[in-house]
Formats: sequence, structure tokens, C-alpha cells
Amino acid sequence: MKKEDLLSDPIVKMLLEDVQAYVCGNTTLLDEAKRSVTILKKEYDVTPSFVASSCETTLIKVSEVW
Repeated sequence: MKKEDLLSDPIVKMLLEDVQAYVCGNTTLLDEAKRSVTILKKEYDVTPSFVASSCETTLIKVSEVW
């Protein structure tokens, strides 16, 4: 799937929201963010760079939950 298609998927959006909240400082969401990344990797075959760009963050922050 193309990035645009993935970003229009409501499930992908929901999963990315967990990651976004974590990288923005809500450290209580670490487990949820890791679970979301696991689902994104398994079901949607996304890369760390996709998650980073979608969440407008760095690869370093994404690596904390990857």
C-alpha cells in the first residue's frame, strides 16, 4: 500500500495516534505504542521511517518503541 492509502485507513490512524502521543511526551503510553508498532509492522509492513514521518518525529524517538 502507498503511504497515502495507509494514512487514510482509520485503523492505521488510530495506531499511529498511540505512537504520536508517546513520542510527544506521554510516557504512560509506552506499552500501547509498542503494541501499535507491532501491529503496524505485522499487518501493514511499515518501516520505522514511515512511522517517523507519519508522526512527524525522528527515527530516534521511533526506535524507542520499535
